[in-house]
Amino acid sequence: MRFGIVVQARPLRLRRGLQFPKALNLTSRHLRSQVASAFFADERTEVGSLIAAHGLAQNTWCLGADYLGQGCVPIALIARSGEKTLFLDAWTVRRERIEPPPRRYWAWRMAMRPWDVYLAHILQFQCQLHEVLGQAPEVLNLPTPCAGQREVLDEASKYLREVEDSYEKHVTALAARVPRAAGVDDVATFRLTGGISALSAIRGRLADALQRVAGGAGQRVLITGGIVELPSAGYLPVDPASDAFRSDPQPSGDPKTTYFVAIVSESAG
Repeated sequence: MRFGIVVQARPLRLRRGLQFPKALNLTSRHLRSQVASAFFADERTEVGSLIAAHGLAQNTWCLGADYLGQGCVPIALIARSGEKTLFLDAWTVRRERIEPPPRRYWAWRMAMRPWDVYLAHILQFQCQLHEVLGQAPEVLNLPTPCAGQREVLDEASKYLREVEDSYEKHVTALAARVPRAAGVDDVATFRLTGGISALSAIRGRLADALQRVAGGAGQRVLITGGIVELPSAGYLPVDPASDAFRSDPQPSGDPKTTYFVAIVSESAG
């Protein structure tokens, strides 16, 4: 008697199809993330949720779990174009054997993701992110997308505060000297650091920074690296000294609100 395994390559057929957001210029670099997103969407529909008026009236609630066997154990997804391998993804189709089939079945029926599916979503993202960072390690030290604009705005705030303080001194000194005209020595009391040229320069930088804020989203590390959809949880490398996160939740400004929260690693669970 002989024992062994049979490894087969099967074509992947996606019912949902790939999504192409109009706001993004997607290329072949984004294909892996697109395929993962489409597969995850298809997987959610394999066992329909009963959490709806129609579903609650079904006799399914009185029956046992259906068998959801695939006839095989997916181990990876490989994309080929001719003789070229586009990517090898370990987690789009692969699932850890964690929960018994009935528990997975009823999780889907009650609109909950089974744990192995939730875990696969996170691991697919982290695995692809690890490759993105490996190709561009300088990503680890990138400043926050709004760091330059924030620096200019802070500088403008400080300068305008100097203008305010100078104006107050000006008015106070002027009131004390009336009706005596101010002498040459009094001019230094009202002179701003750098004079009018400094004011013009900071106004120009401020206008440029505001134009960049209105016109684009700055550095888009994940999208540039090929990741177009995020899991519901994940881990990103962030400089603790930057403004990328705060001790209290703050929205990122994207249409799909993302929150960055500073926590210790033991609290992530």
